[in-house]
Amino acid sequence: MTKSVPSTARLGPVDALMKAQESLNAAVTAATDTQISQHGWTPELIKFLALSLLAFTLSALIISAVLLWRSRATSNQVLRTMGVISIIGFSALLLIVGYSNEQLTPIIGLFGAVAGYLLGKDASTSKAAILPSGSTGIVGRSTTPSE
Repeated sequence: MTKSVPSTARLGPVDALMKAQESLNAAVTAATDTQISQHGWTPELIKFLALSLLAFTLSALIISAVLLWRSRATSNQVLRTMGVISIIGFSALLLIVGYSNEQLTPIIGLFGAVAGYLLGKDASTSKAAILPSGSTGIVGRSTTPSE
């Protein structure tokens, strides 16, 4: 009995390597085509959506800057508005670009922490600053003795 020699053994090592590379390239192309057909997201579409979102975020920042400037807003209002718009825009950009869940989870968590800080840092001090000294915050009542 004679053993049959595989076709790759008859080829030289370089030829076998080239054939294996061609097979790998064909498999990668087939997998990429399958992913695009399943999700419908082509690289051109992702680039267009990312640039459109950046343009929208930039225009929202410019419009809010003009409105805040015309209303003579305080620095806290400017920081909150610009911060929240930036966080929402960049979070949406990260979602469009399509990083994996392992990469997105800590980034979105960080953005959430920053947004929570921006929106909640002056909530308790602003009420105390508005109420006059000796007032309880209940209409018609005060802690000062009445005469």
